[in-house]
Amino acid sequence: MTLKYTISLWFLLQGIPRAAAVMPLSALGNVTVESKNLQSELRWTPVTGRESVEYKVQFEASSLNSDEWMDILGCSPTNKTHCNLTAGNIETMNVTLRVLVLDGNQTILWGKSHPFHAITQSLLGPPTVTLHPNPENGQLSVHIQDPFPWTLFSKDLQHRLSYRKDNGDWMVYGNVLTQGRINSSLQVGSNYCVQVSYAYRNQPRGNSIASTPNCIVIRESEAQRSVRVMWMTILGLVLLLVVLLLFYTGSRHYSKIKLALQPPLKLPLHLEQFLSGEERIPQFPGIISDPEEKCLEISVVIMEEEEGGSYCRGAGEVTALPCAPKTRSPQQGGACPELLHGRPQGLGRREAAFLGWGLGLQG
Repeated sequence: MTLKYTISLWFLLQGIPRAAAVMPLSALGNVTVESKNLQSELRWTPVTGRESVEYKVQFEASSLNSDEWMDILGCSPTNKTHCNLTAGNIETMNVTLRVLVLDGNQTILWGKSHPFHAITQSLLGPPTVTLHPNPENGQLSVHIQDPFPWTLFSKDLQHRLSYRKDNGDWMVYGNVLTQGRINSSLQVGSNYCVQVSYAYRNQPRGNSIASTPNCIVIRESEAQRSVRVMWMTILGLVLLLVVLLLFYTGSRHYSKIKLALQPPLKLPLHLEQFLSGEERIPQFPGIISDPEEKCLEISVVIMEEEEGGSYCRGAGEVTALPCAPKTRSPQQGGACPELLHGRPQGLGRREAAFLGWGLGLQG
């Protein structure tokens, strides 16, 4: 009985390593792919608790229509925890990668990666951009240099050119392959900036880095500078000739020019209106006469003072008569004091006079 249990235990111990050899450990491997500019590398976490462990990296290509796993050169076997996939020339293939652990005579599946296609998944960029302005033709040549081999993409990958003028809005010019030429009637003295990104099959490629905006100020060419200097010289000579001609004409006909520039003699406006009869003496409402009304007789009254008193030398009265002056003596009636109440202010006491000119007064 003891021999039977001993044999069973021995077979059990022999079967444990074999079971471990076929047991997948993908959850423990943490296998990932990092790729930039088609430089791809597979990384995984190391196996702990075991010494002298080696790894083997294999790939399976879906484009080959085969379930066969093939070794990656340089990584089968390896004692590192990373593998350079570029040496395997698998950039254009859609592959799945796995890592095997080699522990003595045992081979353990350590982990698998997700399907990987370097052409579409690798991070691309940024490209190096060089600008060469051609102001004679109004063009800006754009030369592009990529950090990866362009030939692997055929014509599926393109460069998308965007440009702006003097800090304006970015405008997409178009897609080109390795170099482009912007024809936008470049203006001398303006600042143009160009940025290059990637497009895959005429669509913007998301997993890429665009170039840093490259700016340049358009300078005039030697030919343009020569033409500008020539026209400025011609214009200066023409202006000088005009100035000399004006000076010569002015010196020869100075008197005529002076006479022509003098302003014409002209009477003031109020005198011109008066002489032409347009201006009349204003008529005041208080002294406008009516032909049908009677005129008033205005007499002149003069007072003289003598010794012993004063008397009227001449007196008159105001009567409503036809327009014929009539003078009356003091003996004919009318007292001097009664007639002098209308004497204007400012006349001397010696005499006062009302000069009448036969104006009709409106009541």
